[in-house]
Order: sequence, then structure tokens, then C-alpha cells
Amino acid sequence: MIQFGGSEALNAARLILHSQGIIAVKGLGGYHLVCNARSTQALTRLRTGKNRPHKPLAVMFRDLEALQTELDAPAAAVGMLTSPIKPIVILRRRETSALPPVLAPGLDTIGAMLPYTTLHFALFDELLDALVVTSANSSGEPVIFQDDLAHSKLATLADGILTHNHTIMYPLDDSILYYVDTTGADEMGGRELTAPILIRRGRGYVPLPLPLARPLDHTILGCGGDLKASFCLGSGQLAYPSPPLGTLENPETLERYRFTLSYYRKAVNLDPTVIAYDLNPALISSQVIAMEDFRHLTQMPVQHHHAHVAACMGENGVHGPVLAIAYDGSGYGPDGKVWGGEIFSATTAAFQRLAHWQNVPLPGNDLAIRQPWRMALSYLRSSAMEESCRRFLDNLPGNLRQDATRLLGLWENVQPRWLQTSSMGRLFDGIAALLGLCLETSYTGQPAILLENAAWQGVKKMGLDGFRPYDVDKLAEGSHTSVARSSRPSDLSDTTRSLPTDHLPEAMPVTPLIQCIVKDQVNNIDMNKIAARFHRTVAEITAAKAGEFCRQFNLGTVALSGGVWQNQLLSYWTVMLLRQMGLEVLQHKQLSPSDECLGFGQVVVAGARLNVQKGGNLPCALPYRQE
Repeated sequence: MIQFGGSEALNAARLILHSQGIIAVKGLGGYHLVCNARSTQALTRLRTGKNRPHKPLAVMFRDLEALQTELDAPAAAVGMLTSPIKPIVILRRRETSALPPVLAPGLDTIGAMLPYTTLHFALFDELLDALVVTSANSSGEPVIFQDDLAHSKLATLADGILTHNHTIMYPLDDSILYYVDTTGADEMGGRELTAPILIRRGRGYVPLPLPLARPLDHTILGCGGDLKASFCLGSGQLAYPSPPLGTLENPETLERYRFTLSYYRKAVNLDPTVIAYDLNPALISSQVIAMEDFRHLTQMPVQHHHAHVAACMGENGVHGPVLAIAYDGSGYGPDGKVWGGEIFSATTAAFQRLAHWQNVPLPGNDLAIRQPWRMALSYLRSSAMEESCRRFLDNLPGNLRQDATRLLGLWENVQPRWLQTSSMGRLFDGIAALLGLCLETSYTGQPAILLENAAWQGVKKMGLDGFRPYDVDKLAEGSHTSVARSSRPSDLSDTTRSLPTDHLPEAMPVTPLIQCIVKDQVNNIDMNKIAARFHRTVAEITAAKAGEFCRQFNLGTVALSGGVWQNQLLSYWTVMLLRQMGLEVLQHKQLSPSDECLGFGQVVVAGARLNVQKGGNLPCALPYRQE
């Protein structure tokens, strides 16, 4: 390979970019693959080389003017883009945008950022104003930051490697934020919803610690989970969450996890005495990290969704009790089912499950996550909609139609082997497949992202206040109330009721919702409007049920956590409805609501439990109530 230095190296790099080529660039926290964001040829080659057929690619613009030519950037987003953090911010395309669709297939959004190193600035010229800058590692693998590894792994994909003599001691991905401009929404009184949702906590946020409202008497390690694996070390008044490191099923990621943990322990001079980990015994973070690496220390298992909500409470300095809403893809439930659509009352020490979305089979178990058409069938079958099943089969592509027909033929015989799930993430998957948006996934969260994108297209046509839910009273059958827009905080104490709790946890039916959506499909209602109405309905049911339990248990605060809350539209409508009832709403501020917050939540839970054990003053420790 020919080697250049100084200005010659930069000239060679720009020449490759102008010639539809790809270069690897060493940044602050690792290597990126870079190509001209306006070259479909280069983008197609990059996707093939990374085996990344559909996942959106981030674009670095030469300057703010170039960015605003292509994308709508609310004032708050511009402030973040130009801040010292310089994150990737997900923004909506302008109707006049000339960026190739292959950047983000099926989406109206682009992850955008501005240059944050001198080397980045040097790559642009008058003709190059937008570059794809994406991590050089494969999905689920750790960031490549070593020079020798970059040369061996990237030589076949990149036409050149642009490097420097700065040694990267600690690898780090770019942070990703999500902003949506809701200026002028009638139901929010014309206020702009400017608070961002953090998708990934990386450069600019890491390694800043998070404060703890109650100091810890022990040094606690929260192991996190296996997906978006992120540990957390907590001691005294501070907690140090790591960035997300990838998927622990990957051996390289497990090695990077141990490397990063060792780095953190030395950097902050902390050695754990208590290990908190996910209750699921099958997780690598539970078995390999907690049970093997730290088997000699005090062990403390924490339920997945309790850790989620405790992380949100910890960020907001709240110990409870609160009404918690944990919506995500999956988490191990003590009853042997896959949880993910949960409403419970919680303190940081304990929780009680109050309600969950209706359990349905998870056809093929893990296969259902990669093939959302399976979840569509599961919801149709669980709703006893045989005719709709046949219609859904008829609309599937040939290869999938054969697989689905075979699965339906074996359904009764193999269903006992499948897990049951209440997951909101799987519900989004099933609806996305039912609407034909995503039948098979190529990246995590693809069905839900496409479904939200379709819903925003519907909102664009009719406005945020233009959608009414499906019949909420029918859908929330068994509820004592619907959303009461006139409720104020004082109402919560004045109307406290002592209702029996023997019926809890309560299953929230999904069948009427599926029936409404299928009816709209049969009536040829615009798919984008169906998607938007689905979001609005989930928000209404969630808020109605939360309001009911807040009145029943005299709670005034609601905490939201779980990866589903990265959905800006669902988050916007749900928060709006809860606030209209006079409830305080807690959301994540410095962490993503996804699984990367689990380690911090485990530290918070473990610290609260230890405080209870020594006789500390922690209110309302709530036991788990078996179904």
C-alpha cells in the first residue's frame, strides 16, 4: 500500500472520496468508515462491505448551512449540534432534500452531525459537503481503535486509511440524540417539546459520572444486560456508567467489556464489593460476569424492568413510590414469561406488578424477534381472527408465505414450547408486520422505527392534534376510569380509593386493538393514519391505566423507562396525557431509556436494598405478587 503523509495524505483521501471510494479515518474514540453521502455507488458498496443493508447511516455535514439545506433543525437541535458535545442528532429531511434514500431506507429522518476534529474539517471542500461517517466495526462488535487491528480488518473494505499519531487509550462511539419539533401543537398550549431523547450515550457524555441522591455505603457494580451491554460502578455519591459496548454474545465484545471495566476500576480507583445483575440466569452478564468473574463478592439479582425504572428514578433523584411504566422488547419475568409491557408501583428497593399487556405466544421464541411476521400471526391468532390470518398469508411474499403456512399448520402442536410475552416491543413488531412495513429485520428496532416513521407521515397530514384513539373504553376493558383531562394534583389525594388488589396484576387486552386495525385495513384506510392512530391509542390506554392506579394508590408521579420510550411520538402523546391529569412525569435525562441504563439502575436498586437491610428510611418496599 502506498503511504502518504501530511497534506499529501489529505489530498489522497479527498481524491478517493471524490472518486466514489471509501476511506477509514481515525477519530477521537476509534475508526470510522467515510464516503461521499451523495454517492449512491459508494453507499451501496459500504452497505455491502459492512453487511448493513438497511440500518440508517449517519451523515457529517461541512457546516450548519449545508445541514439546514437538507434537514429541518429546530432551534434546540441546532444548539446541541453546535455544542461542545457535537452529537449525532436525528432530524427530518426537508421535502427538497437531495440526499439519496439509501442513506436511511424507508425513513424520513437522517442522523446528522457537524465536524468535531481538525481532521474532519480537512476532509471537506467546495464539492464535498456531506460525508457518511459510520463506525468501522460490524453491528454488535466493539469499536475498532487499535491501529494494527484497523489495518488488518479494514484493508479490504477501505481504499485508504487516514490515521494520526495520537494513541486512543479508551474507545468511544458518538452520542446519538433524537429531537422532534412539535411547535404549535394545540394540546401542549403551543409549547415546543424540546427535551431530547438519548439514543446512545457516548462521546461528550462519557465518562462523566451521575450523582446519587442517597450515598452508597458500598462500592457496587451493576453488570447491565447482554444487549447494548453497559456496566456501572457506584460508590459514595457518584455512579460511573460505561458507554454501550455491544452484544455480549460476541466474544470480542465480552473481551472489550472486561477491558473497559478494568480501565474504569483503575481510573476511578474503585473495586466493587457488591455485584448487582439481571435476574435472568441465562444472560452472559449474569453468569460469566457476575457468577464467574465476581463469584466471591455479595451477589444481588435485580429484575430487568425494575432496573429500568430505578435508573429513571435515580437520574431524577427520586426514591418512590412512583407509578412505573416499563415498555421494551423483553425482560425476564419471575413468573417465567417474557415481560415488556409493564405497569407497576415501585420504590428504588422493590416493586409490585399492577398490570401488563395481554400475554401472547412468542412463535419460535428468538426467531420471532428477527421475523416480525411471526408476531403478526401471534396477535391475529390470539384474537381468534382466522380470516385475517388467511388474508395476511395471502399478502406475504412467496418464501415467507410457505414458512407462515407451515407454522400455522403446526401451531397447536408447537405452541406449548413457546414462551409467552407481554412485550410492547413485540406489539410494535407485530403491527409493523401487519401493515407490511417490516416482515424481517436486519437491525435492532427496525420494525418500530419504520412504524413510528409511518405514524409521523400521518401526523404530517393531519397534525398532532388531528388523531383520536380507537375506542379506549372498549380497549381498556376492566378499567374503572378513562383519561380525565380535568384531574389536578389535589384530586389524587381527595379521591383515593381502597380498591381490592386480589385481581392484580391485571392483563390489558390487545384483541380489540388488533380488530380495530384490521377493520381499518379492510376499509382501505391510509396506512400512515393507522400507524398514527395506533400510537395515539397505546398512549391513551397507558395514560388511562396509569391514572387509574395513581388514584387507587394515591401516587402523583409516573416514571417512564424501556427502549420503547425512544419513540418520540408515543412519548409525546403519553407525557401530554399524563400531565393533563396533573401527574408529574419522570424521564431519562443523561441515559438512554434502552438497555444501556440497566447497569445504573442495578446500582440504584442494590444501594436501596442495602439501605433497607441496615434499617434505613426507605418508604413502601413493595413485594412481588405472583400471578
